[in-house]
Amino acid sequence: MAIIVSEKNVKKNQISDKSFKKIIFDQLNLPTTDIIFEKYVMSRDDLINLKAEADQCVWLMLLEGSAESSIDIIKGGSTLFLPPQKVLDLQPNDHCIFLKLTVNNFKKHSKDKGTNLETVHYDYLKEPVLNSEHDKRSRVYLASKELIKNSAFVSEIVTFPSQVKSSNHCHYDVEHFQFLLQGEGIVFLDNTPVKITKGDFVYKLDGEYHHVHNTGEDPLIFVEFFIPGIWETIWSDESKRCAWNPTGQNSLGTEPTRDIKSHISDGKIVEGV
Repeated sequence: MAIIVSEKNVKKNQISDKSFKKIIFDQLNLPTTDIIFEKYVMSRDDLINLKAEADQCVWLMLLEGSAESSIDIIKGGSTLFLPPQKVLDLQPNDHCIFLKLTVNNFKKHSKDKGTNLETVHYDYLKEPVLNSEHDKRSRVYLASKELIKNSAFVSEIVTFPSQVKSSNHCHYDVEHFQFLLQGEGIVFLDNTPVKITKGDFVYKLDGEYHHVHNTGEDPLIFVEFFIPGIWETIWSDESKRCAWNPTGQNSLGTEPTRDIKSHISDGKIVEGV
């Protein structure tokens, strides 16, 4: 069955008196994984050094606060991607919380050989909001080939309104996991119900059928990841294959920074996504 880690049960690794990180998932949880997933809580007094080694990439999502960097001001809505052998220093302007994903064996996961990659900073709040064909879910891409210029991984932030349930499906040839930012509900893992709540990390196994039901009154929101960014998806009911349709708006209710056409998110590369 899937591996579920509750952030509240993960010990703090002190960086300083006021700053710490939590290693929520790594090779200690699953020796075969290529990921390290961490949450940082930083004081304005501590410099953050982000470094992607020769066969790594690093992704960062700012949840609270703001920070200065050599490329831009990093604030709410900010997402960063560092390709291999890139370094970036962040200086918090105030109390700062962010999620960090490190992907090892980058060359194995990226199908884009010979691409000269650069550090990328973008505001996901200005990205297009997509609505589900079958229900009231919405999603915004946090990382995709169009955004980070390679196919090493895909990430999205997904919102389930109260009582909404997704379709049952599974994935193959991919590391697939989610981290709950808000709300509570039930994840069904091969039809076994498991309660989940804010701060839970859910790592699905290859071929494990799953779907989520928001049983709470508030929206259930999670970030999810697929590594590599090309995989196979199978639905238990093929009529429930889900297309994601553009709304013409971003998360701020204004015009998005780019257009994304309607598409099925099943692990295939879609042009412009």
